[in-house]
Amino acid sequence: MEQKKIVYFFCILLFGLSFASMLKKPTAFSEKENRYLASKPSLSVKAIENGSYMEDYETFITDQFVFRDQWIGLKTKTERLLLKQEIKDVYFGKDDYLIEHHSSSLFTSAQAQKNISYLTRFVEKINGNKNVSLQVAIVPTASQILTDKLPLFATPYDQTQFLQQIEQNIGSSHYVDVLSMLQEKKEEEIYYKTDHHYTMLGAYYTYVAWANAMSESSFSEHAITLTPMALDDFKIDNVSNNFYGTIASKVSDIVPPDTILSFTPKQRFQYKITDETKTTYDSFYNFDALKTRDKYTFYLRGNHPYIHVETTPPQNTNIDFYPDRHLLVIKDSFAHCFLPFVSNHFSNVTMIDLRYYKQSISKLIEDEQITDILILYSTANFANDKNINFLLN
Repeated sequence: MEQKKIVYFFCILLFGLSFASMLKKPTAFSEKENRYLASKPSLSVKAIENGSYMEDYETFITDQFVFRDQWIGLKTKTERLLLKQEIKDVYFGKDDYLIEHHSSSLFTSAQAQKNISYLTRFVEKINGNKNVSLQVAIVPTASQILTDKLPLFATPYDQTQFLQQIEQNIGSSHYVDVLSMLQEKKEEEIYYKTDHHYTMLGAYYTYVAWANAMSESSFSEHAITLTPMALDDFKIDNVSNNFYGTIASKVSDIVPPDTILSFTPKQRFQYKITDETKTTYDSFYNFDALKTRDKYTFYLRGNHPYIHVETTPPQNTNIDFYPDRHLLVIKDSFAHCFLPFVSNHFSNVTMIDLRYYKQSISKLIEDEQITDILILYSTANFANDKNINFLLN
């Protein structure tokens, strides 16, 4: 009898919660997960016949389930009590690190191989333009660098193989060895604990690797001295101690939050930053974003198809600055906290995101008289991005 009562209780609870989920007003956007939630699907004969209606409705109920965030948190805590070290492709690492697990299939997929081919063809195309130099910086994810933080028996894919394949295809003269630089600095806080991005300190060391590669470029007609600015050249501020990133949203906020930093040159550079809407700013940082859940938009105000930075250096600066050079950065979001570093060396920097920018790259290079190109992606994003083909526009 007691067992029947328990069964009845759970049946009533399950159906009651499901019914409440159907009655509640749908939530359009989840700030915690930084994504739009599924909306109620339209009922049609065709959707019922092909089975898409029930599939979409199941997704809708899952996304709109009452107390959804609390259930996710409870599920994660329960699984952690069972000593699970990986949940939803997230490793629970040492020192409160949440580290994404990327399987080998991501880097050996047909899409990843196509993207390497597109990149190789683009490099070959640029090599035919004697007025432009090009560098490629592919940033390994935390699972590749922070191996000492991974739980026992974790088996992430060795991204070295993927990076070596890229270098072999595009040539070492175009390849920026970010991997070695970040491995050297792995004892420092170069990746967030709750987010998939590197920190601004990680971006700084990537900038150092790129600057060194630029100075060592084999393109004699384009070779420049580009000494990276030292950490002491920047005023470094802690602007937030309450950042929960994309990885934390998968498993709920059960670890301490991250810190967000800003780097501002001690020398007084002036910036005019213009986005695709012709809106202008004088700072790379958006302090209003720190009041929201998606605090990573503190850097550059989030994703944009196009951004142009015009930099005026202080008089008599000792920083290597080239007023006649124009850098084009083709990127994913790892470049957002990278741009404040490279913009101190060029009078003009243009940044585009191939997810949103669909115009001709060749025409952009010609129209804006681009002299230098940097392609900057994380390994995971580069392997998975379905827009790399637009390099060849």
